Amino acid sequence: MTFGVFILIFAVLIVIGMPMAVIFGGMAFLPSLITPSFSYNVAAVIKSMVNGMDSFTLLAVPLFMLSGMIMAEGGISEKLFNFFGYFVGNRKAGFPCCVIVTCMFYAAISGSSPATVSAVGAMTIPFLVKMGYDVVFATAIVTVAGGLGVIIPPSLSFIVYSSASQASPAALFIAGILIFALVAAMSLANVIGVNPETGGMVFSWQSLLLTLVFGGAAFLIWRGSDSCRVEYDYTFTNGNLDVSRVLNNKRRKYLTALDMKDVIRCGPAAGPAFLKTLNEPQIKRHNWFVNREANLYFFYFQRKGLKHVIILELTKEMVAMIRSKNYLQKGVWYEADGKQNYGASIS
Repeated sequence: MTFGVFILIFAVLIVIGMPMAVIFGGMAFLPSLITPSFSYNVAAVIKSMVNGMDSFTLLAVPLFMLSGMIMAEGGISEKLFNFFGYFVGNRKAGFPCCVIVTCMFYAAISGSSPATVSAVGAMTIPFLVKMGYDVVFATAIVTVAGGLGVIIPPSLSFIVYSSASQASPAALFIAGILIFALVAAMSLANVIGVNPETGGMVFSWQSLLLTLVFGGAAFLIWRGSDSCRVEYDYTFTNGNLDVSRVLNNKRRKYLTALDMKDVIRCGPAAGPAFLKTLNEPQIKRHNWFVNREANLYFFYFQRKGLKHVIILELTKEMVAMIRSKNYLQKGVWYEADGKQNYGASIS
């Protein structure tokens, strides 16, 4: 019965045109209003909403929406189209290519695919139809090119996904570049080889060459990145930390062996102690880690009269091993808040 009431209220709110944010926000309050004994009360709902909005990453979403609205009101889509049309408009399939490039730039700035399709499509689809292109083909160009906004960095979808999964936004942006280049190249090759009157494909050397060049480049980049995968291997034995670099799970290069008794200052790679170490004159920094978002730790030491600081991506278990059994000298471990601790772990 209660479930039926929920569905009925939801349907009525949608029919009368209530904004989706108001619908879902109001529906969250309904269980506690219908059943006062329900544990998830109004206060808990409000607290969840506030905690959900308290995100630095998600702050980019309304700002991207604002930039899209400013671009739409300012007519930047028309200016972009005219700019690219000036250079390639007199060539074969020049204006369809301009539409694709305009969508890519617009999507990259606004971060939204729907905003790109609506802003660019309203202007370019009638223009392409007047030039003799099929209306379905013209619509498909804008739809596909505008959809690239999902993978063109910066992307709203990537930002929301990184916030929900705790993934690195930078890593997602880098991963989207190759896919974006492939889809963009194939879209350009498609419009170059199309017959504007029938919408069908015809053979074109330009289209074939563009496909081969971008496809080959993507393959080489993929193979190169796969064969150049770098990892770091840390081994801690009896107070000695050995660091090696591993290339593609095969080639191993020994980097250093560090005795914990020689460490002058160490701790999490954040806070005043870490900044003080980086500001040491004539210090050599070694970034022996892969993921900047991981738990990073620094170790400052001197060897043969030279100052070194190595930054490592250590697990909590390895940190506990290093801080156990008084391997470190007294007072060399600094927490992120700057507090100085003994070398041994503190219970």
